[in-house]
Amino acid sequence: MSNNNEDFQNISGRIIDMIVGSTLKKHGVELDASKIDPEQREEIKKIVEDLRKSADSLTKKTSEEDNKDEKDK
Repeated sequence: MSNNNEDFQNISGRIIDMIVGSTLKKHGVELDASKIDPEQREEIKKIVEDLRKSADSLTKKTSEEDNKDEKDK
């Protein structure tokens, strides 16, 4: 089951990267690290970390439900 959890984490990370990237591209944002204010950079980091935590929480919940379903069989 550990392998499935790692797969879910890998996939969720890739999904987050894809969503953020496509959203920035959709709005014509070109990232230039030298032009991002330190406050904005910290806010972006917080948002990405919150998204990762949410994805990890969902992954954990899904994994627990899968384990419960296997035990019920």
